[in-house]
Order: sequence, then structure tokens, then C-alpha cells
Amino acid sequence: MRLAARFAALALVGLTLLATGAATRAEPAYPEEAAAVTTLTLEPDGSQPVALAVNSSTSRIYVANAGSDNVSVIDGASNTVIATIPVGSAPRGIAVDARADRVYVASSGSSEVTVIDGGSNEVVATLPVGKDPWGIAADPNTGRVFVSNRGSGTVSVIDGRHNLRIATVAVGDLPTAVAVNPDTGRVYVASSGSGHLAVIDGVSNLLIATLPLTSGASAEAWDVAVDGSSNRVYVATSAAEASDADAGTILVIDASNDSLIDSVAVPSSVEALAVDSASGRIYVGSSSDDRMWVIDARTSVVTSAVGLEGGLSAVDVDSASGRVYVAHADSSSLSTVAWLPGVTLAPGWTYACYFGDEQPLDDALAGARDHVLAVYRPGSEVGYDRWFPDRPGLSTIGTVRPRDALFVLADEYVSWVQEPSQNGGDLALAPGWNSICYSGESKEAAVAVGEMSDQVAVSYGLAADGSWQRYVPARPELTTMTYVRGFSALIVLIPPEQESAADYFSEEVSEEFLTLQAALEDRIRNYSGDVAICVADLQTNEQICV
Repeated sequence: MRLAARFAALALVGLTLLATGAATRAEPAYPEEAAAVTTLTLEPDGSQPVALAVNSSTSRIYVANAGSDNVSVIDGASNTVIATIPVGSAPRGIAVDARADRVYVASSGSSEVTVIDGGSNEVVATLPVGKDPWGIAADPNTGRVFVSNRGSGTVSVIDGRHNLRIATVAVGDLPTAVAVNPDTGRVYVASSGSGHLAVIDGVSNLLIATLPLTSGASAEAWDVAVDGSSNRVYVATSAAEASDADAGTILVIDASNDSLIDSVAVPSSVEALAVDSASGRIYVGSSSDDRMWVIDARTSVVTSAVGLEGGLSAVDVDSASGRVYVAHADSSSLSTVAWLPGVTLAPGWTYACYFGDEQPLDDALAGARDHVLAVYRPGSEVGYDRWFPDRPGLSTIGTVRPRDALFVLADEYVSWVQEPSQNGGDLALAPGWNSICYSGESKEAAVAVGEMSDQVAVSYGLAADGSWQRYVPARPELTTMTYVRGFSALIVLIPPEQESAADYFSEEVSEEFLTLQAALEDRIRNYSGDVAICVADLQTNEQICV
């Protein structure tokens, strides 16, 4: 079960004081993670998704839609909705028992759990539980299901093999989320009201420990996740006071002795957690941010972020593929985040991306300042095969056409290289050029930009006869270029001391793009679907989109 527990329920607040002995870390830099993100719209059948669960054995993703009172079933291989199953009123939590191929849905509005057969996508049982159930977790070893009931301060225990409620355990005020460690049989319940973590013996159904999560200030726990390989528990918390509404903390608990051993500050409210034991990563989602935070479980440090459209309401991981699924309640959509499998970079590598057609991860590219650029191409069972260009010192890459060509950049020259099986050509530029991109879907233009004061930004367009034609704009101060897909347009930012923020090389760009501001000129983003240009200030993480 991975849900955004506070969605449409309470104000977002942040944690200010952690337990004694838990080290609060300084906020590090958060580079963008190299990943392929695809988005699936759940509407019109699925509305306001607030929880999701993955069955890695069947590659099925189950999404609980609070707005439409149903569950969307997604086939992970094709990324399509294959079924929509009616459940109770306002479903808030969802869990999968992969061994039994059963799906359990907790509906807060009707105070019941719906049991779904994963093979037939049919409802096989409906069980009454406590008032206002939000969280739910399943233990595949015992077949038991645990439901946290916010309205009654209890956990309902269900025998999933016989679809019977067998016990009720009192755990304290407003239990929101629940997770189970199948290896130890322990159940962990996070409470947003009492500010503690309850520990239940999943065999005897007895409350065996209650762990305070703060010393002094009152804290609210919103989600919980378990890493069975390390026997650690992770709790997403925020302060009861609203003074730090845009910050949260992930608490790290050693489950062997129920002690708080570390904490991880996250620069946004935190509501959804997922742990990938295989990669040693923790994924954190927030409904107030457009980023998913990535934490290294070994070091308890936020290492990177993945930019996503719309606030994040739930997150879960497919342990078989390593893919991360993120639900967006505001846009009624599901994002799939795919990493670069099999790509291991030597120390010092600083850049990675991928290029492909409709399917992601067709090719993975990686470069570094002091290393040779490598192109990782998908193999069969062996993962990615590396191919090295014959020139050292290459440090930056960009695609011209999916699965056709790429640009590699060095300090002294720019190289145009086709697929490794073909002969490449060179596009020679003056020393000091340091940025490249392309415009259009079929090598319509290749762009190189120089930042030196005596350099002029130059656009290289591919002519009908296959030759490169050079276009030099009239303004020598232009420094950075990107493109708008679907338009023959190049967008160029100039230094902030200049009067104008942007210069456009095409009349096809609509007037609304002229509103782009000069104040935030550190980064440009382009999107291949509906055209959107975002400029972000890397110091403040503020962003302007037009």
C-alpha cells in the first residue's frame, strides 16, 4: 500500500524537531535523475487516484480512484488500462498479496475492504472493518491483511485465505498507514494523530511496542514502508504545527531493536513512500511538489529528484523491473518512471540520458569530463552493450533523431555520430562551443551554442540535399538554445542584464511564448507533447512555464 494519506484531508505541514540522537542532515544538491517517464491518463473511468499497489509477479498495477469509487487495473507491459473494477465509497488504500494473486482495497467512505481476484479482476468478497479505513497491507506468508482505521483508532486483521475478520487491535489516534515485514511478521502502523509508530506482532495480533517519533514538538506520521533486506522501517512525517509546511522528514528505524537511528530532511511535504530493496533506494512523493525524491537507503541522503507533472499522491515500485509508478490525483493520471537498467558508470561520470522512439530505453547515453563517452545499447539477456567513439574527451551528448544519430561534444570540436553500425560524420565548430540540441523530429536542425563573449550562437540546419546549412543570428550575446517540438522554432536565452529574455527564430511561435521572463534563465525544459517551456532557477527551484 502506498497512498498520499493527507490528500484532500488536512493542511500540509512540515517537521521541525526529530527524536534525540537522530542526525538531521544539511540539505544537499538535488540533481535531476536520468529516467524515462511516461504518463497514462486514467480518466474518464478513473478519477482522483490516491493509492496504488504493484504485483511484480504478474506485472499488474492497481490504482485506487477516490473520485470514481473504483480500481484501475494496468498492464505493466503495454501500459494500458485493462479493467476498471467498482469498489466501496472513497477508496483510500490498496494492497496486493502476490502469492495468492489477491487485491485488497480499503474504502474510507463505506468502511469496508473489497477483495479482488487478480486473475479474473472480479470482486470475490466485501468485508466490514473499522471506521474510516485508510491504510492496508498484506502479508503473503500468512495470508493476513492489516487495515488501519482512522476513525476508530484500530487495526482490523483479516484472514485473507478465508476472507474473515479475525481480530481488532487498538493502536491510538488516527492510524493512517500500515506496512508489514513478511520476514519477521511484524506490522507497523503510522498515526497522524498520536505522533507515534505502533508495532504489532502479526502472528499473535498483539501490540508489542509504541515508538514516539519526536522529542518535544508534536509530529504526524503519514506513511510507512519496510525494507525487509535490512530490517529497517521508514516513516514519512511532518510537524503538527504549520510553520514548515513545505518540508518533511523521513525517519529511519532499526526494526531489530525498535530504535530511531537516522532522519532524512526532504525539501517538500512528504506523504507517500516506497522502498526498492534491490537497488537500495527510497522513493518519496508529495502532493505539493512536482518532483519525486530519491534517497540512498545506505547513506540516508537525498541523492536526486525526478521531475513529474502535477502533485504526487501515491508511489510504489515494481521489484521485478525496478520501475516506479506514481499516481497524480489532480490530473487523474499514472506516471511510469523507468531507469537505465544495466548501465554502470565509472567514477567521475557526470551525465546520462536516453534516446528512443515510442519505447523508452532504446539507447542509453553517458558522458563525463575526464572519461570517454559511451553509448549503451540494449542487448538481449546481457543488458546494455557499450560502444565507444574513437575520440577521447567527449563530454556532452544529444540526439538528432531517435535511434538514428547523436551529437557528442568535446572541448575542441563537435562530432556528429550516427548509429555505431554506420559511418559517422563530423560537424566541426570553433573551440569553446559547449552546448548542443536539435529541433524537429527528423534532423531538421542541429544547434551549437558558445558562451564566450566573442562567440555567436549558431544553428545548423539539415538541407534537402543532406548538407548542413549554417545560420548565425544577428545578436552576438545569445548563449543558450533549445527547441519546441512541433514548431520550427529555436528559443534562445540571453544574460539577465540584457533587456529581452528570449529571441525566436521562427514566426510560427505563438505570442504567448513572448511572456517568458528573463529572471529565471538557468534552465530550459521542453516537452514533446503539448508544448510547454519551463525556465527554472537552480538556486531557488522556482519555475516559470508558458
